[in-house]
Order: sequence, then C-alpha cells, then structure tokens
Amino acid sequence: MSQTRNAQIQPDRSGILTTGFPKSALLRVFRLQMQSIDVPAKHGWMRALAYAQQVWGRPIGAQVFSEMAVLMDRVMTARRSPMGYGNPDCECCANRINPLEGYLLNVIAAQWAGKPAQAEGFALFLSEANGPDQLVKAAARVAGLLPKPQAN
Repeated sequence: MSQTRNAQIQPDRSGILTTGFPKSALLRVFRLQMQSIDVPAKHGWMRALAYAQQVWGRPIGAQVFSEMAVLMDRVMTARRSPMGYGNPDCECCANRINPLEGYLLNVIAAQWAGKPAQAEGFALFLSEANGPDQLVKAAARVAGLLPKPQAN
C-alpha cells in the first residue's frame, strides 16, 4: 500500500482526528480535476480518474472521481473568488495544503467522521458564506464512498 493511500489527517486546529482518512489521495484527485480546467492539454480529468481507480479500485474509484467533480462544481459555484490549488505535478506542492484545500478536506473529513455540524462550519468558510448546503451534501456523498478503517 502506498504512502498516499495511508495518508491521514493529523491533529490540527480543526479538531478532527480521523485515522485512515485518505487526505492525500482526495487532494490529488481534486488538484488534477482543477488543473484540467486551467490546462486542458495536461489531461487532468483522465489522470484523476486513473489515480482514483488505482487507489480505490475500478468501480469505487470511478464513483469517488465523479462525486469529487460534483463537489468541485459546488465549490466553484458557491465561491465568488477563485479556488486556489496546488500544482499536482510539483512534488514540493504535493506536501503543502493551502487553506482553501484544507477547508475542502475538512468538510469531507467531518462528514466521514460523522460530524455534520463541523462540516457545515468548514463549508461556510470554503463557500465564502454563499449557501454551502449543496457543497455539504456533495461532500457527504464523497465521504460515504470512502472506506472506514477496520476496528481491531
């Protein structure tokens, strides 16, 4: 299993500690999808789909990819300013999460951890308080596809 597949959200100011949450994998899918809009010649959509299927398997990976695209659309619709993202082709950028990406991951992580009120709070920041309801619902669909760690 790759390090990306084992990535975890570390304790941070969010108060969400979710062992087994695939932060790095989701972030890479999101960044590739965003890149496909800015630089279509890099084929970010196809790369994101292939990566998601590599991480979660063919059927689930395709669903995660699809729901992440819906989530990306909801974020871009809600925000009035651009959604910045790290370059998915830069190793240095891969190790950094900007604040907006952090809010996005925390919305999904909170839903995954069964903390919808926290998800709504992060979504308010991410959406710039422009009606985050659809964003929260889209994040819940992504979170619902992600496997939970096995109990010992």
